[in-house]
This record gives sequence, C-alpha cells and structure tokens, in this order.
Amino acid sequence: MTFTAYANTGPFTNNVTPPGLSATYNNNIENFLDQIICNIVADSIVTTNGSGVITASSLTVTAAGTGLTVNHNATISGNLTLTGTLTEAGAATFNAAGTGLTVAHNATVNGNFTVNGTLNLANGSLIAVAFGLIGALTNSGTTITHGLGGTPSYVGGQVSTGTGNTGAVVAYVTSLNSTTFVMSTNSLSNFPVYWIAFR
Repeated sequence: MTFTAYANTGPFTNNVTPPGLSATYNNNIENFLDQIICNIVADSIVTTNGSGVITASSLTVTAAGTGLTVNHNATISGNLTLTGTLTEAGAATFNAAGTGLTVAHNATVNGNFTVNGTLNLANGSLIAVAFGLIGALTNSGTTITHGLGGTPSYVGGQVSTGTGNTGAVVAYVTSLNSTTFVMSTNSLSNFPVYWIAFR
C-alpha cells in the first residue's frame, strides 16, 4: 500500500488564526485518513508485532505481474496449492509426515533430482540404483560391492556389445546380500559385462 504524502498546513499557534478551522487543513487530514481506512486495517485477524511480522489467515493475489516475492525464508506449515507455474531456484524441503509434494501433471527437472528416501512408483518402489562394469567375467564369479544399503531386489548383467558375443554369454548371480553380489557365467568367460542392481 502506498500513501500520498500528507501536505502540512501549519505550523499552528494557540488561539491564533489562520489556519483556525481551515477547510484546507481539515480536508488534508480527512483525505490522508481515507487512505488508511481499508478492510485490512479494520480486520482484527490481520495483526502486526511492530517488528515487520504480519499475521493473517489467507492471502489472495489476483492482479497481473509478480504476485508474491519472497527474498528471504518462507515457512509453510499447511498445504500449498499451485495451479500455475512454480519456479524454484534454490532448495525445497519437506520435513513433515505425509505427502510433501504432489504433481498431477508434468514435472521438468533441469538440474539434479535427489531422493534420500523411497521413490514410490505406480507399480512398486525404488530406493537405490547401482551399476558398473566387470572387466572380465569368469566362470568362478566376480564379487561386486554394490553400495545399495540393503539387499537388491534385482541384479542384471549384459555383455558389452563391443565383444561381438552378446548372444553367446550368459551372466547370472550366484550370491546376493545387503553389501555384495557374485556374478558368474557358465559359458564363454573373460568378457566385459555391464551390471545394474535395484533395491
């Protein structure tokens, strides 16, 4: 809210005129007060603490342009409903229990997307993914430390296409636990094999 600057009529001196009961003076006072008298001033739910903190039950921004600019921190303890576009240049943190972020349409991430918990998908969940290359897979097996923080639910291997023997080599897992797995072959050996593991 921007106020028009008040135009001083005084200085005043006791029992001396002018200005006395001046129309200019009284009109200036009333016009200035008219700028202050509005719904937000008369609303007892909207409060300030004298240090720049405003408390209100809701805020609706309907005009064109930038509706709300926050140059410091913003804390939301309830729900945030967004029907337009949210541009996040920094970090968004969801600390409370329940659904932190729901996207009902498309989401585009141009940077990194980090999940520290479980990523729940339509047909299952995903906690961690690991992958790597075994330089020469042998019949006796190669032990891989997968670093998934738990036993993988799936481990697969694919012979490097550069060998020309992708259809002749079978890679399979003979041992699996929370830290390692052993991948072996019972066919041709000493071929590079790419592996991937999901937890």
